[in-house]
Amino acid sequence: MATYYWVGGTGSWNATSTTNWSASSGGGGGAGVPNSADDVIFDAGSNIGTGAFTVSITGTSAAPSVCRNITISGLDGAMTLAFGASTNFLDVYGNLSFPATNLTTSASAAPSLRFRASTGTQTLTTNGVTVRAFVDIIAAGATVQLVGNFTQGGFNMRLTSGTLNLNNNVWTIGSTQFSSSNSNTRSISFGTTGRIDITGGSNPAVGMANATNFSYTGTFTINFTGTGSGAATRIIEIGSSSSGGFTESTAINIGSSVTNGISLGTTNTTFLAILGVFNNISFASVGGTSPGTFGGAITAYGNVVLSASHTLNLGSGNNFTFAKTAGTQTLTANAATLTASNVIKTGAGTLQIIGAAVFSNSLTLTQGVFDANNNNITAASFSSSNTNVRTVTMGSGTWTLTGFGWNCTTSTNLTVNANTSTISLTDTSTIGKSFDGGGRTYNNLSIGGATGIAVYTFSGSNTFNTISSTKTVAFTIRFTVSTTTTVTTWTVNGTSGNVVTLDSTSAGTQATLAKSGGGTVTVNWYAIRDSAASPASTWSATNSTNNGNNTNWTISSPPLANFLIFLSP
Repeated sequence: MATYYWVGGTGSWNATSTTNWSASSGGGGGAGVPNSADDVIFDAGSNIGTGAFTVSITGTSAAPSVCRNITISGLDGAMTLAFGASTNFLDVYGNLSFPATNLTTSASAAPSLRFRASTGTQTLTTNGVTVRAFVDIIAAGATVQLVGNFTQGGFNMRLTSGTLNLNNNVWTIGSTQFSSSNSNTRSISFGTTGRIDITGGSNPAVGMANATNFSYTGTFTINFTGTGSGAATRIIEIGSSSSGGFTESTAINIGSSVTNGISLGTTNTTFLAILGVFNNISFASVGGTSPGTFGGAITAYGNVVLSASHTLNLGSGNNFTFAKTAGTQTLTANAATLTASNVIKTGAGTLQIIGAAVFSNSLTLTQGVFDANNNNITAASFSSSNTNVRTVTMGSGTWTLTGFGWNCTTSTNLTVNANTSTISLTDTSTIGKSFDGGGRTYNNLSIGGATGIAVYTFSGSNTFNTISSTKTVAFTIRFTVSTTTTVTTWTVNGTSGNVVTLDSTSAGTQATLAKSGGGTVTVNWYAIRDSAASPASTWSATNSTNNGNNTNWTISSPPLANFLIFLSP
């Protein structure tokens, strides 16, 4: 280990002549080029008789400029530390100390300043000097600690390994990105007031898609503060569920202004790409109108607030998962559509809906409680077919299913609180729809979608208050064989030329349709097969056809003219 002093004014760090390195302050040059165990000092003797001077970093990735401690102090005139371009590298293995005056830094295209301590604590003291370089912390087994704020001018920052201790200071990234996406052991100590500010104006991003082996202490604080061209874009990738790194206890928040998380700032957000695991997510105060696309799978452990001014589209194959394991998390929809391949409620906690919620595709309850909280719910389908303990509380709203139905085929440990809700099947395609109710009790079910000649298959011995229909075309209601569907009010009717077919899933084997609550049921324009009506003398069908194997039905044919029309191809 040696100490090298810069002499002779302007020169290159790695110059083969080595005339700018001396063994003493202001001494003769030719001492060689420092290595990673050597200290370097720039002082009043560095430019005797030369005035302002420039030190150029000429090291490459394969042969970087290196030192242990770098100390710049007591300069006799202005010094420029020229980091160079993207091919130039300076690796510092010890402490860095800059003076408050007489020092500036310069760069062209993304040179690299790498902090590479391997043990102990490496301190960075810039005294307000802006560092114009891409900064990479590669300090496995060591800590890089700020002494005062650290400001970069126009370049990004990356944490590759080791611990960054902000020491309650601010690291300002003058470009657009903080990244730390790998599986190395690494961490950030924020303290109570430490933070990272991203001030760049073009596609600002936090890139931590792979957060494996990442941790933090203190209050996680990263702010998007840029207002320039492109600043309305926000890209956030924090620990995707496949790569881990963030758990329910460590997940951070996202919002226009948050504590313990990432603040989106006040600039209108016209594009928002998010991937990963989070606690609370709020877009309520984020400006802008389009398109606000998420672009990746998201897991939320906390409350989620959507904004009607943004299209929230996770992209093909990506799910939005509500995963709180205890207590209640809320979804405030604010009339926005949550577009995902599947919205999943998992974890043993409760998901409570605030305001009408619209899901573009399926809604799945895997575990815990889904509480509609008396709001309307729209989804392509609803599914809860497993053996976990789970409850769906439907409330007083309408559940509009725009796709292919309801699936509770495996209903072990499932509780359905139907309340006064209505399930409305509104798909208008000719593809078959299904209602696998798991043998539970429901309130009202409406077969809607005026068009769409299709088969509606009901599975399980389910109980309904009302089953009704608003369809104006022919369609089929099919019950699974050897099941009993119980209903208090049945108001499903066909019309001449648009007959309702009522049958079972297997020709020759009956399914039972039972009425509760007394009274009789009269239906119109039916074709009935394999149906056992209950109780006797309760069910009658006028203008209808008996296609065989029916019990306890009173079926009267349509008038002859209509009958001939009905039988025509």
